[in-house]
Amino acid sequence: MKRLIIARWFVVAAMMFCSGLITGWWLHHRIPVPVEQAQDVPELLSSWQPVPSSRELWSDKLEAEQPLSDFESALVEQRLDDALVLYQQQERAGSITELRRVLIRTVKNWGANSQQDKAINTLERFTQHYYQDQELLSELARLYLNEKELTKSLETLLNARSFLIPGKDYEHLSGEILNLAKRIFKENAVKQKLEASLSLFQKLTMLEPEQGFYRYALVESYLAINDLNSAIAELEILQLDPEYEKKASDMLLALLPPPVEAAEEKQTAGITLQHTGKHYIATVTLQNNTNVQLLLDTGASLTTLPDELLLELKRRKMAHRVSHANISTAGGTVFAPIYLVKEVTLGQFVLKNLEVAGMSSGTAQADGLLGMNALRQFHFQIDQDRSQLLLTPR
Repeated sequence: MKRLIIARWFVVAAMMFCSGLITGWWLHHRIPVPVEQAQDVPELLSSWQPVPSSRELWSDKLEAEQPLSDFESALVEQRLDDALVLYQQQERAGSITELRRVLIRTVKNWGANSQQDKAINTLERFTQHYYQDQELLSELARLYLNEKELTKSLETLLNARSFLIPGKDYEHLSGEILNLAKRIFKENAVKQKLEASLSLFQKLTMLEPEQGFYRYALVESYLAINDLNSAIAELEILQLDPEYEKKASDMLLALLPPPVEAAEEKQTAGITLQHTGKHYIATVTLQNNTNVQLLLDTGASLTTLPDELLLELKRRKMAHRVSHANISTAGGTVFAPIYLVKEVTLGQFVLKNLEVAGMSSGTAQADGLLGMNALRQFHFQIDQDRSQLLLTPR
């Protein structure tokens, strides 16, 4: 009986198998796949991508929002090291825009809600690493200004400007820096604490030697600590500034002793000046009796003369070449030969072995520049009423 049952199951299985084979054969031959569809099947299969489930889409969104949420939480809780790490990670991933927007918005909100300390602390931390970020630095300078930290605000603006090239933004920042410097000077003058801003105006004068106000503020700062020699040296330069020339000349008259013409070692000489526009020009005599017109330029470290004149002096053994150097001019920096000129006469004074830079040519107004290496050998004053350069040996 048992064998009969097994035989029946075997027969049924065989019949089902055969039925499947026959059905497949019939479908294949009765309903053929069109040729063009058959050719498209591999392409369709290769381009097919599974449609992401809603759960997968939500997971991706959470992953994208997670750094943003973590960053904002770190800022609010003042975990600035953690916030900075997240910021740097997103920067390396090339997707810093959203985090930067959150940072600026958060800091501005704190500033608007009397949480200046938190805002300043955060920006100070970030600008230690992102010290070229103009927006972060400008916001930090504004916060310092709100807290009456004028010097810190100015220093921050100077840092921001140092990464700009000359242009509209550079000029705008320079104007803000100048206005802030005037405010600092005025407040310190009222408090009679000008010595407190000495180092600041030393720095500003070095950075912008052509800005007369900075040099004037530096003079007043030197006078506040009774450093007369430094004040006099700055005033001598300031005499050539069109805005401060009269004030500087008057201050020098008050500071310098009157000329003692009888004392030969302190004899004062007056050289007639030509006043052309904003510039003064003096006549100087070379050893070969050639008179040259030199423009007084306190921004020039060396005196300059045309190359052809220096070559003539060299040919006549009145000068010799000693080196080359980069010389700053109105048109930029040039690599110029340096000569040692045996004698250069200013009025009744003869300067021995004066270093002179050779330039390709002078200007329409002058043959060259009378630089500080000549002028610093004297106390010099400009008598505007008589149009004279007064020289007294140091």
